Amino acid sequence: MTTQGAACGIYARQSRKKRDKSEVSTVVQIEESQALAARMGMRALPPYQDIGISAYDPSAERPGFDQMLRDARAGKFAFVVVYYLSRFSRQEPLEVLAVVRELWSYGIVIVSVTEGEFKPGDFGSLISLLARLEGNHSESKTKSVNVSRAKTKARNLGGYMGGPPPYGFKNVKVLRDSIAIQTLEPHPVEGPIIRDLVAHILASRTAKPTKHGSHPGSILGATAWLNAHPLATPKRGKSWNQHSVYRILIDPRIAGFAAEYVYDRAADEERRQTKREYRIVRDDNGREVVGNEPLVAPADWYALQDWLRSRKGAGRASPGTSLLAGSKLLVCECGKFFVRFGPVGQPVNYRCPRARTDNVGRTHEGGNSIAAKHVDDWVARRVIARVTTPDLDDPATVSLLKEAARRYGERNEEPETAAERAELVRARASDSAALEALYDREEAGDYDDPVGRRRFRERKDRLTTNMAAADRRLRELDDQDSPLLPIEEWGGEPGEDPIGEGSWWSAATLEERRDFLRLFVDKIVVSKAPQRGGNFLGVTYDAGERLELHWATAPKEPQ
Repeated sequence: MTTQGAACGIYARQSRKKRDKSEVSTVVQIEESQALAARMGMRALPPYQDIGISAYDPSAERPGFDQMLRDARAGKFAFVVVYYLSRFSRQEPLEVLAVVRELWSYGIVIVSVTEGEFKPGDFGSLISLLARLEGNHSESKTKSVNVSRAKTKARNLGGYMGGPPPYGFKNVKVLRDSIAIQTLEPHPVEGPIIRDLVAHILASRTAKPTKHGSHPGSILGATAWLNAHPLATPKRGKSWNQHSVYRILIDPRIAGFAAEYVYDRAADEERRQTKREYRIVRDDNGREVVGNEPLVAPADWYALQDWLRSRKGAGRASPGTSLLAGSKLLVCECGKFFVRFGPVGQPVNYRCPRARTDNVGRTHEGGNSIAAKHVDDWVARRVIARVTTPDLDDPATVSLLKEAARRYGERNEEPETAAERAELVRARASDSAALEALYDREEAGDYDDPVGRRRFRERKDRLTTNMAAADRRLRELDDQDSPLLPIEEWGGEPGEDPIGEGSWWSAATLEERRDFLRLFVDKIVVSKAPQRGGNFLGVTYDAGERLELHWATAPKEPQ
C-alpha cells in the first residue's frame, strides 16, 4: 500500500496527568509520530489522545481511542501511527488482538515509531505483534505486583507512603528487616512551630475577639500568627493562607496517628487530585494506629478538633434572640424551622418563614405564627414536670431518661473524647454513603465482569471493615462512666414554681435552657391556629392545643 498522500490517524496516551498540565509525554509522542508520517509522505489528521488514563485498567474509559476506532470504521484513514504499541493497551494480548484485527479488517496498517509496521494479513507481523503485546503485558503485570508487594511490606513495617512529607515533618530513610523504607520524623524547625501554633490556639479559646471581630484562636488568627512568625515559611507561595493552615491543623499525623487521604470523587469514582479530608487508620478494635512520632499530644489534637468545629458558623446572637427561634427545635407543620418575629423590646412571636407564594410542601394556607411566651412556658413546664417526677414504671419514660443521660454524658465528656466521637461518626457516615453508592453501581451492572466483581468485593470489604471498627470504638466510648443527670437541681424544692423566681430555670442562661431542652426533646411541631386573632379576640388561649412535643429518642442502630 502506497503511503504517499494517504491519510493517517495518530494515537497518543499518557498514563498519568502531570500536575502542571504540561502533558509532555503525549506532545513527544505526537511530534515523533507526525515526523514519521511526514517522512513517509502521509497526511496526518488531528491526533487522538487520552491523558491521565491507564491502558492496564480494563474499566478505564478512553474517549480518544474510541473516537479513533469510530473514524477507522468510517474509512477516514488507511494508517494508524503510534509511538509504541503499548499505547494501545497493556491488557491481556488476546483482548488487544480483537482491536488490532478489527483495524486490519478495514485494511488499516499499524505503524509504530519505535517498532516498525504491522500490515494486515502479514503472519510475521501478527506473531511479532503478539510477542510484543505479551511482553508489554507481562512487564506491566510484574511491575504492578512487585510495586504493590513492596508498598504493602513497607506499610506493614511502618513506612510512610504519602509522598512529600506534611508540614512539620521530614522524610527519613531507615532499614527495617533489611528493607529501606521512608518514615516521618519531626522537622527541627517546622515541628516546634506546629507545637507552638497549637498551644497558641488552645490558650486563646477563652480570649475575646479583637475590635475588628477576629478571634486570636480562629483559623484567621492562626494564619496571622504563622505569617508573623520569622521562621514559618510556607511550602508554596509567599504567605500562609487559611486553607493551608486548616489542612495542617486537622491532619491526624501531627498527633502521631496513621492517616489516609479521602479524595473528592466523580460520579464514576475516579480519584481526583483534591483531598477532601483525612481519615485516621484504626485497628480491628477501632483504636488509632500510631504511625509516627507526634508533634502534639493526642489529647491536645482532639481538643483542637473540638475547638475548630465549634468555630464553624460561630457568630453573635442577635439582640432579640429568643428561646426556641434558631434552636432547630421548633418546627412548623410544613417542615420549616420557626424564626423570631417582632421588634426588640416588644412581645415576640414565632413565625413560619415560608413565603406565601411558596407552595412546595405546604400543609397550611397563609402564615403560621404563635406567641413565644406561651410556647416557652408550655414547653418548659411540660419537660420539667416529666423529668423531675418520672414514672419509672413507664418504659417510654425510662427510655427517655436513658437517652437524655447518653446525651448529657456526650456533652460533658472530655474534649478529646468528644472530638474522637465526632471524627468516628463522620468517618462512618462517609463510609456508609460510599457503600450505598457502591451497591447502586453493582445493581446497575457496573461490576458484572470478573475484574469488576473482584474490585466490588475489595471495596465492600474495606468499607464494612472500617464501619465495624468505628462501631466498636463508639460502643467503647459509650460504655465509659458518664455524669448523672442533675434532676434535683432542675426541679428545685417541692411545691415551688419550677420556672418561677428563684428556680434553676429562671437563673439559667439562654444557652443553658436550650441545652436542657435538647436533652429531652427532638422537636416541637406547631400547627396553624384554627382561627385568626387568638387571645386578642378574648378566646381562652391554650398553646398545648397547637403544639406536639416529640420526646428524645435514641439514634437508630447503624445497619
